[in-house]
Amino acid sequence: MSTIVEIAKRAGVSHQLVSNVLNSGNNRIRASKATQEKIHRIAKELAYRPHRASQMLRENLFRSVGVLIGGDGNAFYVPQQVLTSLSQTLSREGYTTTLVGIEGFNPKSILECEFLKTRMVDLLLISYVLPIPSDIFESIQNIDIPTLWLMRKTEHDAVYIDEKGGSSQLVHHLVEKGHRRITFVDYTYGMMHPALEERLKGFDEITSKLGVEAHRIIGTSVPRNQRFSVIENLLKQKDRPHAIIANSMSNAQIIIQTAHHLGLNIPKDLAVVSFDEHLENNHMVSLPTITCAIRSNTDFGVAVAAMTLEKIQNPNSVLTSKCMPYDLVLGGST
Repeated sequence: MSTIVEIAKRAGVSHQLVSNVLNSGNNRIRASKATQEKIHRIAKELAYRPHRASQMLRENLFRSVGVLIGGDGNAFYVPQQVLTSLSQTLSREGYTTTLVGIEGFNPKSILECEFLKTRMVDLLLISYVLPIPSDIFESIQNIDIPTLWLMRKTEHDAVYIDEKGGSSQLVHHLVEKGHRRITFVDYTYGMMHPALEERLKGFDEITSKLGVEAHRIIGTSVPRNQRFSVIENLLKQKDRPHAIIANSMSNAQIIIQTAHHLGLNIPKDLAVVSFDEHLENNHMVSLPTITCAIRSNTDFGVAVAAMTLEKIQNPNSVLTSKCMPYDLVLGGST
């Protein structure tokens, strides 16, 4: 591995200048652009790697961002594409992404987490999709680490998805296709959580505004192997919906499969749309692709990384939250 002295010798400059260019922030560099480019080129040729420990001491940073994970089932859910985009973006700025595990989302687990007690990260990212008790916020404040929230609608220090806007896009599309009886369906959760609550607010507001007949089927968790019969009963009703908004891709797929089994034409007899965070599950052999409100997990990860870096530079600042939109991707189901 090369050293700063070797790079300086080849570049014909002092080793102090090389250290300044390779290890300091841009605002502290005392070299022309041409000299900086020359030093970086030689460093790359010699496979130079900066000494992270000394760099962290100079900056008073760990150069690591924590992502809180743990118990409570899928309550800490962060899509893999978000983590990939986040870690790749941060790595280009010299930061690692560290998973911080706790047993459950409660004050005891947070305060007793050794990693958090030693404050080995510069910032903690938290994605928790269920309602959060007030004592949790107090526990997080007590660990004295800057924090950003993911997937949670708050005014400050958060990056979240415009769930209401996603519902609005789906309803508008169905109405434009001539559908006047629309049902919002969720057989997955069996409970209200913040994202579903926002989606339903959007659904209620836009259907009321447009004057269409709107229905909800929510609040009951149906095992996947039983959803076929439940949906079959719904689609056999005399006043069955003309269009369905499914809260998840798994629900949408079963709805389309059931409709196909009953001899209903998609989308002539029944239109189906869904929320989805990626396209991989949007295809079924011999059945139409599903029109979806899709969030870009790559863009989401980049937005989180940008806010993370800003917060690390100014840990006491209060940042305005970033709301990320859904994109409507049309398929054969409408």
